[in-house]
Amino acid sequence: MFKTWKIVKQPLDQSIVSCKWVFLVKYGTDGRPERFKARLVARGFSQQFGVDYEQTFTPVIRFESLRALFAIAAREKMSIHMMDAQNAYLNSDLDKEVYMEVPEGVENAEGSGSVCLLLKSLYGLKQSANLWNKRITSTVQSFGFEPITAEPSIFIDKRGVIIALYVDDLLIFAKNESDVERVKRLVKNKHIMKNMGEVSKVLDIHVTRPNDGFVRIDQNHYIQQILMEFGMENAKPASTPMSSSIKLDDETSEILSRNDHELYRRIIGKSMFAAVAVRIDIAFAVNRLSQYLSEPRKVHLQAAKHVLRYLKGSPNLGILYKSTPVSDLVGYADAAYANARQFKSTTGFCYMINGAPVSWTSKRQSITAQSTTESEYIALSEAGKQAVWLRHLLYALRKSHVYTKKSTLIYADNQGSIDLSANPVFHSRTKHIQVRYHAIREYIENGEIRVQFLPTDRMLADGLTKGLDHVKFARMIEGLGLSN
Repeated sequence: MFKTWKIVKQPLDQSIVSCKWVFLVKYGTDGRPERFKARLVARGFSQQFGVDYEQTFTPVIRFESLRALFAIAAREKMSIHMMDAQNAYLNSDLDKEVYMEVPEGVENAEGSGSVCLLLKSLYGLKQSANLWNKRITSTVQSFGFEPITAEPSIFIDKRGVIIALYVDDLLIFAKNESDVERVKRLVKNKHIMKNMGEVSKVLDIHVTRPNDGFVRIDQNHYIQQILMEFGMENAKPASTPMSSSIKLDDETSEILSRNDHELYRRIIGKSMFAAVAVRIDIAFAVNRLSQYLSEPRKVHLQAAKHVLRYLKGSPNLGILYKSTPVSDLVGYADAAYANARQFKSTTGFCYMINGAPVSWTSKRQSITAQSTTESEYIALSEAGKQAVWLRHLLYALRKSHVYTKKSTLIYADNQGSIDLSANPVFHSRTKHIQVRYHAIREYIENGEIRVQFLPTDRMLADGLTKGLDHVKFARMIEGLGLSN
């Protein structure tokens, strides 16, 4: 028994948290129902800050960190196993005195006027994730694992075994099966865990090992789900996620009704998760369409459905990480001048390990660039910051032999921005650029990164800044190493 609560008489000076039952069907990687869950959830919105809770933040592993680990696992031919904490939040002791109403269906021996004094954390409480993270972190550290500074949800020990945490999911990366089993035994001695074996699905990402030294990730099942949800499973496939000729700023297009507005927001939200997790190919389209969430028009809904039509034609497109002799981190940075809303430019960059992407960004720049060179310089600076963080991450995981001491190469297709990053040239045209973007010069001087020119037709980040025709888009997909 978890001894989650005890029923007591209701105190007169305490607020009472409400609760409800939540029912959920869990699906396996084949799309079939795997188990049916019933969970009692506290209604956290009825809690009062400073009375029922204080700290709520809990770190979770970033998607780019997870993909970097998959690339490392491929490079080093590591085993990847998964464990799932059972009723994770119920394992944590509360740090506040919290009272909850007696749940429906629970026998109440105390009669009316009784409440539950919570002894353990409960799903739905605002502090639950924070308390669980503290407990599982303490457990992992007691085994000799240390968190890395660049990603506090990743732990590594002296043998090079890696543990990655995402709330109640625990991934184990190790070269030897004996190390995997050792970690499993240690964790099971502390918590009730379900052994999931070799990882096949994590965070709606399907993981396969085609052969030794390969790791492939895709979101086929997730994409099939959203296509069915929006009635697009029989739609005509599109060859690109966004037409290069579409005019999203067409103010003559009809404003959407309330129902269609809600539909648009749901499509963008579902697509955004795919763009962040695996589908780098739709990152630009989702970025552009998300800029119109406040007042979408008919042309925007058509463009959003076009993204779904593209996904219909490529549901199984994924990233394949290979074990290759060369595993250096390589970046591509690009920008499109004044093509976003309010005359803002678009930044796009991606980083590759083992010939496959591990990190990417497509976003509107926060300031109005006054020239192509300025917009490209801003993109290069943002890419430089990401390179520095990735270098810190890989350095912390150096026991896996992926990190090299060489400077990280970033390709750019604008010579003016490359010159500006090396020397303070074009003073009259660039003196207004904010100081924070000049950090790129320090990264270059310190030898952390180096920038090299690459023609636009070979720039892999080009599709992260603008819509491409199907020929250029297919070339980008091939260059990124995406495959079916």
